[in-house]
Amino acid sequence: MKKYFLVFVMSFLAEIAIGQTCTSLNNVISGNPKGWSRTTNWSCSGASNTVSGAWDGTNIVINRDFNIENEVIDLTSSTSITTITITSTGILTFSSNAKLLLPAGVEIVFESGAQLVANNNASGSLIEINGNGVWGNACPGCSNETLTGPGTIDENSDPNAPLPIELAFFNAKSNRNYIELAWSTYTEINNDFFTVEKSSDGINYSLLTTVDGAGNSLAPLEYSYTDKNPSFGRSYYRLKQTDFDGTSETFAPVAVDFTSLEEGKLVFTNPVSPGGLVNIITNAEETEALSLSVVNILGEVILTKTFSGSQYDFNLHQNMKPGLYFVKVFSSTSERSGRLIVQ
Repeated sequence: MKKYFLVFVMSFLAEIAIGQTCTSLNNVISGNPKGWSRTTNWSCSGASNTVSGAWDGTNIVINRDFNIENEVIDLTSSTSITTITITSTGILTFSSNAKLLLPAGVEIVFESGAQLVANNNASGSLIEINGNGVWGNACPGCSNETLTGPGTIDENSDPNAPLPIELAFFNAKSNRNYIELAWSTYTEINNDFFTVEKSSDGINYSLLTTVDGAGNSLAPLEYSYTDKNPSFGRSYYRLKQTDFDGTSETFAPVAVDFTSLEEGKLVFTNPVSPGGLVNIITNAEETEALSLSVVNILGEVILTKTFSGSQYDFNLHQNMKPGLYFVKVFSSTSERSGRLIVQ
């Protein structure tokens, strides 16, 4: 019970720290006007003030058929918004007298299969970010053509500009103790670098690594990266591309499950500080009795524990010296070991 309570408290605090996610709850079809401003169509309280004023959420997720009709959605004062994501099952449609006004810095991310649609009676600049028309008929170079993901729109989007890269694929797969990431481009124009981001929930991402781009290329190119510290369970990986002028494009994320561990190996928190918490994951049965020891490079046993199951948490001694250690886990029939860095 204590463990579940701790998880709940940590999740609650994380929600406060990272901001709220507002997700669409219902299909809003044409002929059903002013659906955006109805609180019953959103998962968050900010929907009560969506036509003008502040939106409570940091992320807006549209995962259904959502139609904006007879509404000017002015969210320019909602500076907490960072991303609007249209998922692979989402379609955002603009009908008559519809417009979406967003603050500076917002990105609209289209997952693979997502669509942005303008009905025949939709006209003018339909989406503006920081006052810049980025989609619709009224902005320079814009058109009402349907946009299909993957892709992104931000305030610097230029409808006339050629795509900085043409992405062939981006995938991730579990390979025993690692996650192998691979992607390929058909062409590249002024491509400075790629950013690979990682998330545990598919919404909040952190930097994993950057990889240099090729600059300009008309030939297919392949890239790869190995996540040597994968998170147990499901993770999401996202690819972002940045031009030499700072313009960027974010592609749809991919999900991968990491549950299979190579026999004889362990996965645990690494590196860790003296006194820090170590979370260790084995491929042992839940009822299997195990013994754990932490040994220094001289072979001296620094710490011992006993536990059972596939996962265990323990704290290192506060006075442990920085350096290389070995974590060993024993059962009645097997031994597993791995290197631990204390820094």
